Amino acid sequence: MRSHNPVKQFLEIARNHPVLSGRAQEDNVDSSSDALAAFKVHRFGARLWAALLAEFIGLAIFQIYGGSANDEVAAFGNGLTLAIAIYATANVSGGHLNPAVTFATCLTGHLSWPRGGLYCAAQLLGAIFGALVAAGLLPSAAVGGGIGPGCFTHTKGIQISTGQLFWWEAIMTFTLVMVVYATAVTKPGHGNIAPLAIGFTLFASAFVGGPYTGAALNPARVLGPAMVFHCFWDTAMVYVFAQLLGSAVAAALILPLYGFGQFGSLFDMRIFGFLGLSVPSHLRAQRLAGEAGPHAEVFMEEAPLRSIPAARPSALLASAPAMPQIPPPAFVPDYRLPPLPSAGRPTNPKPTLAALSETDRARPYAAGPRAMGAREAQHWQPGSG
Repeated sequence: MRSHNPVKQFLEIARNHPVLSGRAQEDNVDSSSDALAAFKVHRFGARLWAALLAEFIGLAIFQIYGGSANDEVAAFGNGLTLAIAIYATANVSGGHLNPAVTFATCLTGHLSWPRGGLYCAAQLLGAIFGALVAAGLLPSAAVGGGIGPGCFTHTKGIQISTGQLFWWEAIMTFTLVMVVYATAVTKPGHGNIAPLAIGFTLFASAFVGGPYTGAALNPARVLGPAMVFHCFWDTAMVYVFAQLLGSAVAAALILPLYGFGQFGSLFDMRIFGFLGLSVPSHLRAQRLAGEAGPHAEVFMEEAPLRSIPAARPSALLASAPAMPQIPPPAFVPDYRLPPLPSAGRPTNPKPTLAALSETDRARPYAAGPRAMGAREAQHWQPGSG
């Protein structure tokens, strides 16, 4: 009988059934039978909940550290914090930590739409929670106070117009998403260096564009503090739409270079059909069979486990004659070593009949025919004598 003690249950799960020990994925899609399969969540398993928790915690840490940094070190602090947070969450959720990145991966089919929506919700909740924690840690911050750590505005530093704000954020987000794809989503990628490249991209963007917009590049980082501190709602949506536009443009440029991901086959075929175009053969094959990639090698790509039906052997292969077995079935190799020469006897003796002793003459089988003369050897039989 299983114990109902929560501590014992926790230890039992940690010892016998850890959540991330298996490679199974929950969000499996069979696009050949359901026209809306790519837009449905089929199972809410433990791995999905672990991924959502990782996105929540990662964004909360990013909000606390990045939003609380002072202006002198804000660019470096945000870039370094983002790299660390991606390292911490990459093997669990892919380390998105940005709704703009998640939106782009959904557009290109590297992440399913329902999972992407859940990721964005977890990221927004993480940003809200991080802003609340920062409000309690900093004496000058107050919930609903109109200003607080992590609030983004284009009027704090160098004054720019709303249109300039829009294009600054769109261009910087575009750059960030392109680096994410080049290093962490598409293959071959750059392995464990990808989080550093992404963090340095944020650092460069904040170093250059920070004086103008604050370099948010993340809708959750904008909306979270705005909801907690009620700050700069008049420009918050300008940030968000600019970031989503930059993300979409980056995804559109990625498609001709790397193609669609796991969940793009059905979606792009519907686009082809809507436009009256023929579906390319490689996309049709991708829809029927799919392809799976190791999640550990590609940080931000979701790789569902799919079953591929076995192909029937062709008639030509079935009628081909069977190859002969080598070696033949009756062949038994002899691995015995040749006998070693006895002590005192030469390796290749050539005695004559005259040289044989009386004992050897009485027992010719002991020496064998090689030790006898020609006449005796003619009539010698094993066991005779």
